[in-house]
Amino acid sequence: MLGDEQHNIAFMSGEPHKILRNRLRPLFTPRALGTYLPIQEKMIRYVSNAGYCSCWSHFCRAALPRWVEMSKNGHFKFQREARDLTINTSQKVFLGPYITPERQAAISHMYFMANKGMLAIPINLPGFQLYKSIRACKELVDLLATIVGEARASNAKGCEPACLLDFWMEIEAASEDKYEDKQIAYHVLDFLFASQDASTSSLVWVMHFLGTNPDVVQRIREEHNMVRPDDGPFYLDVLEQLPYTQQVMREILRIRPPATAVPCIVKEDAYLTDDYVVRKGSIIFPSILNAHLQGYPNPNKFDPDRFSKERAEDEKFAQNWLVFGTGPHYCPGRYYAMNQISCLVAMIATHLDLDRKPTDKMDELQFMPTIIPADGCPIMFKFRPGMEPKNAAPAVAAH
Repeated sequence: MLGDEQHNIAFMSGEPHKILRNRLRPLFTPRALGTYLPIQEKMIRYVSNAGYCSCWSHFCRAALPRWVEMSKNGHFKFQREARDLTINTSQKVFLGPYITPERQAAISHMYFMANKGMLAIPINLPGFQLYKSIRACKELVDLLATIVGEARASNAKGCEPACLLDFWMEIEAASEDKYEDKQIAYHVLDFLFASQDASTSSLVWVMHFLGTNPDVVQRIREEHNMVRPDDGPFYLDVLEQLPYTQQVMREILRIRPPATAVPCIVKEDAYLTDDYVVRKGSIIFPSILNAHLQGYPNPNKFDPDRFSKERAEDEKFAQNWLVFGTGPHYCPGRYYAMNQISCLVAMIATHLDLDRKPTDKMDELQFMPTIIPADGCPIMFKFRPGMEPKNAAPAVAAH
């Protein structure tokens, strides 16, 4: 639906896959991640006003103030808000200054329409969902290809990178073997797809576990009071000084990996034991959720301290932490995703008091196909004293 073996990095293998991954590596260097992180932070915390950059006016329906406003009507299920935050953030990080409010709305609509085709009845005829989804996917790729062309022109003028696509254009300008605009558009769509459902699931679990572990929230606050007592902006070097916040992020991903199983096609006969062979061409579904429960002491307990330097369970059981895959298909955007979760963990704990409504189904899993709490995670927020936002968003300083 969202690509094929020629265009979708998840389905590629061999030399073409190797070449593409090498091409993508500069998109997630510390330099690039350092550009993305302030954008991720803005989408969560700031409120725009008429005096702030107009290109942010649509996107900066900042999450925290909106969630507090929504809470005036009581608890609300968080999945929809996590979804919207994820798609808006990924568009701004990946496509940056080339996104207008009209394009943002169009991309969101076409993306979610295309995504519906993943679970649609496989009938490609007018009036059926699959037909609508395929058309939406083609329209989305065409729009993304137009944006790629604009990014090429910006790079030719010598503009500094402001988003992932700009960093890609730096690579293109320095490469003899250049990709076509539509080819890059397909891969940008890969990024949108990879960052959407998984991140949405993880952001919901952030609310669940912070809302059910007030002692963890308090420790996050204490850490931030020491490292950033003035509630200053996030940069990569700031995140490096917040080990407990990072432990919370890793434990959320361990205990509730968004994709609980990932289908794989066996390329060659594989011996699981001396007398059991998985034959070439077989489709297997390794259980990431089950792997994350192996080895770790008391694995069903939410325990961020398991990733502390003293216990170092991330090193002892590294082969079991498979949330971003392993081997040639190890997720290239894993640090972008982890920064997004860490930033939300920090913002929620330091800015808000949250009330996670207990229900009979709060500990059950709902498969969408990624997982969220079966009750939808009903939650309510209010600003902590002194943390109410100002009606302005300062420009991001160079760092």
